[in-house]
Amino acid sequence: MYTLRWRGQLRLWAGEWAAARQDVEEELALVERTGDLGLLREAQALLAEHDLLEGRPEAARDRLVLLLDRSGLEELGVTLLLPILAWAHLESGDVRAAVEVTEQAVGRARAQTQRLTLVDALRVQAMVAMRQCHWQEAEKALEESLSLAHSMPYLYAEARLLHVYGQMHAQKGEVEPARERLKGALAIFQRLGARKDVERVEQAITSLSWP
Repeated sequence: MYTLRWRGQLRLWAGEWAAARQDVEEELALVERTGDLGLLREAQALLAEHDLLEGRPEAARDRLVLLLDRSGLEELGVTLLLPILAWAHLESGDVRAAVEVTEQAVGRARAQTQRLTLVDALRVQAMVAMRQCHWQEAEKALEESLSLAHSMPYLYAEARLLHVYGQMHAQKGEVEPARERLKGALAIFQRLGARKDVERVEQAITSLSWP
């Protein structure tokens, strides 16, 4: 099961979305037979991220809300889900829910010393702040997350963060800083072979050349 999940994760990052989903759905079928809630949450988290990348935020949200904390508990496995759930709320247009879940994600990841989850939670926090045009808050979250990702190192997350940073500069009309951040993201994605991300960042760079 672990082999399927990690292969699915790598394929998701590489942009091999159909193959990634097949791996994770195969793992999910095995997990459901065992009744292991932790493994179920991990598999559903990957499927939810796939839903988001393919533009189905409501499907991602509905997949995760069924797996949140059981009554009276604050479970480690749920903290992993919260950044993805917040992202789903944001893409669904529910900014208020995105703010609430992001705050939970960041706070719990800090308290539980889940550094990988904290990196992702801070990225989503920045995205939520950008939606609200809270630029200083977004920049603070991006800087902290970039520092964490670089120190691990967590290259895929670092490239994602640079992409978001570039998007923030572009929203503010800061063309040259946007181009610099996006080129940094592009270089890492190319190195990792993350072809879908390469395509998105190349499109973002190209859009900077248009009025």
